[in-house]
Amino acid sequence: MNRSITLLCSLSLSVTALAAETPELEWLKSPRTALRKAAPAKAQILMLLGSKNCGWCRRLEQVTFLDPEVKKALKDRVLVSVDVDAQPQVGRGLNVMSVPDIRLFTSDGMALARAVGYQSPADFLEWVKKAAKESPSLTSPSLKSLRPAPALDAFFKLEDMDKQPGKKDWVKLLALAAGPSGETRAESLRLVARWAPLLRKELVEALRHPRLKVRLAAYEALWDLGAPLKGIDPYGGPLKSPPGALVSWLESAVKDTKAALHAVTEADLALIEEGPPEGRVAARERLISRGVGIIEQLRGHSRSVVVTSPAAAARIDEIRFRILLPRELLRRSPDASERLSGSTKDRSLALEEILAPQTPDLGPLVREALCDPDPLFRKTAVTHTRKVLGEEAQEELRKLLEDADLNVRKAARKELRKLSRSS
Repeated sequence: MNRSITLLCSLSLSVTALAAETPELEWLKSPRTALRKAAPAKAQILMLLGSKNCGWCRRLEQVTFLDPEVKKALKDRVLVSVDVDAQPQVGRGLNVMSVPDIRLFTSDGMALARAVGYQSPADFLEWVKKAAKESPSLTSPSLKSLRPAPALDAFFKLEDMDKQPGKKDWVKLLALAAGPSGETRAESLRLVARWAPLLRKELVEALRHPRLKVRLAAYEALWDLGAPLKGIDPYGGPLKSPPGALVSWLESAVKDTKAALHAVTEADLALIEEGPPEGRVAARERLISRGVGIIEQLRGHSRSVVVTSPAAAARIDEIRFRILLPRELLRRSPDASERLSGSTKDRSLALEEILAPQTPDLGPLVREALCDPDPLFRKTAVTHTRKVLGEEAQEELRKLLEDADLNVRKAARKELRKLSRSS
């Protein structure tokens, strides 16, 4: 009897020691966050694509990924679990046909290997050992769709020089704007919206293009401009000749599309608030494409729904910050806008990190943060106002001397004293 008890105790201690050697795995929810974490560490990314109603996905989580040997094999990799029902754009972008679907990527998001269906601990260990030695695939979907494609660099240069694309480049941009969901499409739509009022004639001409992608992007941009498109179907083939109403619209000197833009923005905000996940993805891309002109509208809508629907307010805030963040920062930290729209403490920490370089291109973000309803967020922005805004800082800081929050007022006075000493 005593020998049995001793044996059981020894076994229990061994199991406890083994559990201590294999700590719990950290599963991220965002592929963007995974990319951001994996890149500096040069760590491979393991992604589980599943859904709440997938029984085999639960078995993977409760059996395979809790196995001590599996934990050891994964401890140096960045792990991400994606619900394809909640993030349909990820499932679409990676061509997910069934779940569970396990992918292994390089630290910069290139595909290495894929396993579909349930994997026992032994099968998984054999697969991941072999997968880790594979060469990156040039044909399989990668995670790079979460970052703007290099093809957009030429358009960013044109934007920086305040120039417009030529006819051939315009067609290329329209094709990118009609591509799969992701940051490339979002940035392309933004650029199309920026140049559309100046390139109306080219947009109408694009309705006659043989490629459906180009016609669809042109149609969407013309719709946002309030163009009369009745009777025009981009799916029906290239437009032979524009109808009279569209010609008259083109010739018209009236370019005030503010009311039309406000209306379509409200419709997209309704989708962000209550629409299905897939509808929210498309609405987000359209809202980002409209740029800084809708920031005030986004801010007002967020505040109007924050009490009844905090999740919807957070989604709207993510779009607001996505529009304001500099492109180079988004390349380095694709999840920056998500972090700024998170919980109170986390978003203030994220703002502190993002504003640390204190470069002038962060000015729009600082100004927006200074009028945020969260006092901790405002206070964080105050400490960077002087260096980011330069000569314009004094005016912004003086406004905060009447802030409702005592700590914000104190921080503003402190920064103003520093300004006076340095002048």
